[in-house]
Amino acid sequence: MNHLDNLVHDWGWWNRAYTRLLIRARGYRLVSMPRALPSVETVPELTRHENGALMRLEPRQSLHNLQPPKVALGEHAAYVVDYYKREFAPREDRPWIAYFRNPVLYGRQFSILDSRRQAFEECFTRDRRWREGVPKRQQQTMPKKVPGTYLLAGAEFYNHYAHLFCDVLPRFKLFEDAGLAGQYPNILPPKSHAFADEASRLLGLEENDSIRWDDGCWQLDGLYFGSAFKRFCSWTPESAAWIRQKFNPGLDQKPPGSKLFYISRRNGVRPALNEDEILAAIKPWGITVVEPDRLPLKEQIDLFSKAHLIMGPQGAGIQNALWAPHGCRVLEFISPRFFSGVYWTLTESIGHSYGLVTGVTPAIEDPAKVGSTFDPKLINRALEVLTR
Repeated sequence: MNHLDNLVHDWGWWNRAYTRLLIRARGYRLVSMPRALPSVETVPELTRHENGALMRLEPRQSLHNLQPPKVALGEHAAYVVDYYKREFAPREDRPWIAYFRNPVLYGRQFSILDSRRQAFEECFTRDRRWREGVPKRQQQTMPKKVPGTYLLAGAEFYNHYAHLFCDVLPRFKLFEDAGLAGQYPNILPPKSHAFADEASRLLGLEENDSIRWDDGCWQLDGLYFGSAFKRFCSWTPESAAWIRQKFNPGLDQKPPGSKLFYISRRNGVRPALNEDEILAAIKPWGITVVEPDRLPLKEQIDLFSKAHLIMGPQGAGIQNALWAPHGCRVLEFISPRFFSGVYWTLTESIGHSYGLVTGVTPAIEDPAKVGSTFDPKLINRALEVLTR
């Protein structure tokens, strides 16, 4: 990274503006698909435009009646709940499917580049990594010819357990809704974490001559791109029900679970710094300690299908509430300096009960990486409320 990169590395708007400038300097314009592509009403019309077109699907409604957490304890808990209410107020999203004729697909962000040298921002992570989305002039990249038309639900978050199920896989429901699923092969992400590859197999995405992306540069005959199904990093009843039915058919008919699980992040980012103290305090509850990332996906699904309660520090392991029978209790440990509502919207979408306990993160540390300390007494009080 050069000196100018260092200056604008984490400067928000300035960083994004600088990256737009870099992309422009490489000969591309960063544009939005909905603004740049003509709109059509039916799937057959998508292929009638020279460079591509976009078809909007039926609006998707978020949670209509978002309930507050059943219990929220700790310093700044009220602030976290208020943020949730404002950030996830009822809203309507309208996803869409775009089609491109003879596009170039480039790089690890699945960047779509068309014949007008447009780069579409829906393929880009909104930070300094934008600059990796188009080839540099000096590279003189020659695309590899890949004949055929493909489906792409591409997003670089495929190798993250939470984002794969929350933000990537629901896009395949859009292809189902449009009648495209099964008609064309898929472009699958590169081989990565075992859970992502297993998810592709369980969902049947590797069938029908689908191919693996190699983070390279391909020239395709045609490409269908599925937008985000709903707001980034949130769940709706529709997306949760679709994922549950695809990966664990019959789950909604199962009786309530009986197991109480503690998700340990001892060896990951954002752990509970006083985990031993917490585990000693909640031992009378008969909690089973689990490190989900050590288990194959199918074992995680089977294990948490027996869950009555899931608790632990904020992280992807909490998303295993997705596999729990209706009525599961979820207790999330949160740093007021770093949190998201993804697991709260998940539990509400399924019909679970949600609670949170806030902790304390060292003041000089990055809350997105380091852990927090949580009061075991507050955790026990939260368990008493959730399990009534």
